[in-house]
Amino acid sequence: MDFSTVPLFALSTESKQLISTLLNPPKILKSDNGWPRDWRGLAYVLGIPGEKIPLLESQRDPADKLLGTLQEKSNSKITFKELQDAFDKIDRWDVIDDLEPLFVKDAQAYFERIERSKLTPESIDNNVDAAMLTVDDIYRFKDGSERQFYDAFLLYADEEFEFAKEVLERLEKDNLKLCTRERDLIGGITFEHDAIMQLISERCNRLIAIISPDFLKSPANQFFLKYAHAVQIETRQRKLIPFIYKTCELPRVLSFTNKADYSRRDNYDFWGKLRDSIRAPLPPDYKTDKIVPSTCRNPSLEKAAPKINSESCYMNDMKKTILSVGESVSEKNEFLKVHEKLQKVEGEPELAKGTRISLKNSVSLFNFTFANFKKKVKKADESPEEINKELIRVKDEKKEKKNVKKRMKALKA
Repeated sequence: MDFSTVPLFALSTESKQLISTLLNPPKILKSDNGWPRDWRGLAYVLGIPGEKIPLLESQRDPADKLLGTLQEKSNSKITFKELQDAFDKIDRWDVIDDLEPLFVKDAQAYFERIERSKLTPESIDNNVDAAMLTVDDIYRFKDGSERQFYDAFLLYADEEFEFAKEVLERLEKDNLKLCTRERDLIGGITFEHDAIMQLISERCNRLIAIISPDFLKSPANQFFLKYAHAVQIETRQRKLIPFIYKTCELPRVLSFTNKADYSRRDNYDFWGKLRDSIRAPLPPDYKTDKIVPSTCRNPSLEKAAPKINSESCYMNDMKKTILSVGESVSEKNEFLKVHEKLQKVEGEPELAKGTRISLKNSVSLFNFTFANFKKKVKKADESPEEINKELIRVKDEKKEKKNVKKRMKALKA
């Protein structure tokens, strides 16, 4: 190995200790050149001024202090090869032979560090890094794809980890994309609760809560339950799916929510129903062989029939839309019943709690009605533009919409 390219600072502690052991003992006989055959001769050969010799001599380990002095010199370019030549000049061939294997080892470590120093990580884009919440996000970003969306977030107690793994395996076999805190969240997220809240509200269609006594002992799990329920009311979307794993006293937030009871799994296709409850409805002609979250949509259908946002689902808008599209009498009557309940809630606040449960189904009723109307229009070969014009006309009635907004805000309060 070529030691002429290995600087002196690459000496390991082990090599220094061996040099001290061999050179610290004073030697009486001098070399052929007249140099002392110990650390003093090495100091003279390597250019240490004579006035510094007494200082080195006063040290407990003069050879180690000498090597340290040579390494600290800012203009020092001494290499392993030059150190071997110095040993040769003071006739210490025994030191050269004994140090050979250690020099080889130190040189290899030096070259490895040089190679590692060439590898430099890319700088972090703070905006991109802040948007990364899950491991899937990182891989999709590298692939040039958008952030990962999920069919459901699986929430469970630490004590139910093994059962949660079984639930994951069963549901992901059915091509559902699930997210869990332990498996999917990236490390180093400063505010884990904020990340989970963002996933629940923005990037997971559902929240599956595996309910058990241990689950309800966790304040964090209780909080996420209430948060998902609030998101469900705010977005008028079916968000929370309670999975009753072990019998326990349920919190009030779950009192009026239909549950998946694991204790009754033998009475029906439990896992099939759970799977279908999680999946988002897809257009009939949507086909895929990829394992992707069912939040995918058919852009062509969305363009033909615009998405109905939350503003379109206020009570008066629903009433006018259903009446305008000419739906069946039974559907009109069902809507009018809901509308009358809204009037009672406004007049009698004490009825708000019970009535709100009925009103939660109003959005589903509208979506169902609108879907049926689209089918009829398709059969009659009517243009989708007529639907758009009718809905725009309804939206433009600002005065009535404003009144409905106030009534809905009062209802939420």
